[in-house]
Amino acid sequence: MDSNQPVAGTENRNLSGATRENFEYLVATLARRTAGKKYESFVINYLWSKLAHVALRPVTQQYVNRRSSYQGAGVLDFYGESSRAESVNHALIDLYFPQLHLGVECDEAQHHTAVVLDASRTADIQRAIPDYLEIRIRVEKDEKGEAVAPSEVMQQLDDAVITIRQRWDEVANGGFRWARQGFLAWESETPDWALAKRAGALHSADGYVFRHNGEIRELFSPDSDVRRKRNSYVASFDPSIPGFLVWCATLANQSSSGTYRSTNTSGILNVIVAEGNDVFIGEAAPTAASREARKQAEEAGVKPLPEWTYPQSMGDYPEFEPVSRWTGVKRLTFVRTKDSVGRSGYQFLGVFGPFMEFREINGILFKLCKLEHDQFELPRR
Repeated sequence: MDSNQPVAGTENRNLSGATRENFEYLVATLARRTAGKKYESFVINYLWSKLAHVALRPVTQQYVNRRSSYQGAGVLDFYGESSRAESVNHALIDLYFPQLHLGVECDEAQHHTAVVLDASRTADIQRAIPDYLEIRIRVEKDEKGEAVAPSEVMQQLDDAVITIRQRWDEVANGGFRWARQGFLAWESETPDWALAKRAGALHSADGYVFRHNGEIRELFSPDSDVRRKRNSYVASFDPSIPGFLVWCATLANQSSSGTYRSTNTSGILNVIVAEGNDVFIGEAAPTAASREARKQAEEAGVKPLPEWTYPQSMGDYPEFEPVSRWTGVKRLTFVRTKDSVGRSGYQFLGVFGPFMEFREINGILFKLCKLEHDQFELPRR
């Protein structure tokens, strides 16, 4: 296949049909996020100049959690590491195409130790992203430490374009379990909730951002008139699917010392807990005494308000917690986050089971729910 040949079924869809939102996204992705990285910038911009297409969305510096054993959930940055540098805990893919599950890495130098470390890193990414395909471009030195000829660099890049387009054809033809038949285009005029509903399923690796609670309701409600009236925020709502609730969680901020700060007005702490192959959400509400203290301070106009205090033992929890309609059900969980270029909203994290146990974490007693699946088939209505 010639590297300039368009992918079947995608002719005449170049960037002349892009919206302003598409354009601004590309400017931020291809310029700001590669600033100061000369080889990486050249590789990414050359590839995009060959591939540029309104249906294909590039992501630079795609976060991947190397500790995640759940395919898909590992691409959501819910751990909040203070450093954005590579580490044993997370990787940053130089150029990633979420629709293709394909990444491109720019190798500036190659030696034995780097090759071994890269192999371990790639294995971690493959565990987090289903059918992940990696392309590596050597731009400076080869495995012998010798300079790579410019002609060889360009040949690698042209070969990469061919590989990406072949993968594009595979995905468009439904060649993978996660593939969307007909290849759903990246169209900013079509909101992510509509793309997700058209796909018929939620996967945490899809990267859809639902801008507010009302867009999440769109996925489950059959009545558009009712949907338009339901844009007010509530943390949990009934999706009319027996045994499930929809939970829109805002995650707490965690400092380098391990202390938590609530990011919602109720003072509730929601934290992600990873233990080996398991992922949990921990939830802790302020104690009754803390709520009363803040209420009194607010009424008296006291500033700053007293800090929330949280349960440190079972004695801080009520002796009896009334059974609610959410008791024993599974949680379709969406977490407040930002994507690679700063779009704020909610992303699907996965299906969490009912409350299972209490656990003390950094001096706070949390109620834990365990991640069971990172995908969910939407109801056909």
